[in-house]
Amino acid sequence: MRRILSFLVLLAFVPGCSTAPSEQAVAEEQFPNHPDFKRAPEEGPMPDTVLVVKRTEIQRAKYPAIDFHLHGRRLQTPEDYAKMVEVMDQAGVGVICNMDGGFGETFDNHMKASEAAKDRFLQFARVDYEGINEPGWSKKNAAELERCFLAGAAGLKINKALGLELQNPDGTYIHCDDPRFDPIWEMCARHDKPVMIHVSDPAARFQPVGPANERWEAGQWRSNPDGNYYGTGRPGIEEIFQHRENMLAKHPNTRFVLAHIASMAFDLKSVGDLLDKFPN
Repeated sequence: MRRILSFLVLLAFVPGCSTAPSEQAVAEEQFPNHPDFKRAPEEGPMPDTVLVVKRTEIQRAKYPAIDFHLHGRRLQTPEDYAKMVEVMDQAGVGVICNMDGGFGETFDNHMKASEAAKDRFLQFARVDYEGINEPGWSKKNAAELERCFLAGAAGLKINKALGLELQNPDGTYIHCDDPRFDPIWEMCARHDKPVMIHVSDPAARFQPVGPANERWEAGQWRSNPDGNYYGTGRPGIEEIFQHRENMLAKHPNTRFVLAHIASMAFDLKSVGDLLDKFPN
């Protein structure tokens, strides 16, 4: 037995005999959109601050708060919603807007599961991108969205797939001002329902991975480039923003809520200019 174990240990250290892929091979296999990515040494934790300031531990909101942007996909049963209400009461949250209300049967299930706490939860519908390149997609989704509104949906949630993930048959990216979405935005205006829309992402995600990137110091993208769009062929941040402005201008009667400070927290003046330019 000792001889067998000794042979196996020796085999593991013989060049060419190891079955474990090299670090670069793993990187290429896991991150096809970043073929040139190389892992960097992980840094230690960020240093503790020695700054002396008054700290106020706030455990509960002074006044009932509204959480306008919760992803409650794990809320599936009446029991799940009941437990969530307990947490809300402890934290002083009066109402939650669930961005994962879904579409079709999923939406109906959320409405049913939250029935006992319907005064505490507002369900936002989500369009189904499946078949977006097929004829009739817009009409079908606009009709289902209206059904959801009539069934109690408080609004519509759009994730960041527009401009970053969804593609046309020719490989170009589908943006929020695409004509296929016009009936969707118009349906929201008709029923006076807000659109919580996440377009683009923080600027650092569109910049090269490395020490010059503001997220590098905190340890992001040293071993995994996931979530960084630089060099992946995706549209740049300014291009995505321009499509968003086109959408806002084309649908002045639709109320849009631009999630995450419009993905422009790095430039608050531009956020203010955007609000002044588009009252909707």
